[in-house]
Amino acid sequence: MKTNQRKYRLTKLLWRTKKFAPMSFYAKSLSVSTRTITNDLDDLEEMFNEYDLKLQRRPSVGVFLTGKDADYERLLNSFPNVSQEKFERWAEILSLLIFYEETVTYERLADQLCASTSIIYKDMTDLRKYENTYCRIVSDANGTRMQGTEYGIQRFLRDLCSDYMQQHYPDFSLDSLANIMANYFDSSMVWEIKENLDSFWDEFKRPVQVCYLNSFFIFLVIFAARKVQGKQVNMPAG
Repeated sequence: MKTNQRKYRLTKLLWRTKKFAPMSFYAKSLSVSTRTITNDLDDLEEMFNEYDLKLQRRPSVGVFLTGKDADYERLLNSFPNVSQEKFERWAEILSLLIFYEETVTYERLADQLCASTSIIYKDMTDLRKYENTYCRIVSDANGTRMQGTEYGIQRFLRDLCSDYMQQHYPDFSLDSLANIMANYFDSSMVWEIKENLDSFWDEFKRPVQVCYLNSFFIFLVIFAARKVQGKQVNMPAG
């Protein structure tokens, strides 16, 4: 675990504990030595003070972080180099919701992705823009999950991938698209589909607009990835 990520998780653990706890508790939770925890706290204390948070220390008892929730959230958002890029977070979130079919809480996602709950909330708000009639992100007392048909889920993924590529790589080629998608899907499968698609269009011997070719490639990659998982698309009636 990188130093900044460890300090970030230590800060979150301090805040959640809500009582004095010994160094050994934090060391065990983060799989490091008590000396490392002590050094991290020495480094963090000045940062806590800047955000009006107080690290209370009691010899032979432990430490306790106190302050206001708003100041704590501001502190989390200020941590350097711990949060993943937005699309990488989205990929992790959707992997849990779609590929592992899990129900997750914002707190769990925040801890796992080294982000604040406010960032996770915004991510979920952004992801909901890709919902469709057949697929929705549902939140209730148990947590958040993906609910819908396989057709709707694949449409959700296609719309998200296409929109991301158009926003960030408006003139992207099939090669660049394959390079990016190989980071999120099985790379050997992605490149095999790309090579087969190249061969098909060579045989077809007719010009095809790049946007249509790329859209078809995204469709094939998502369809194949879900097929490997045993998912079958049933087209909606009408």
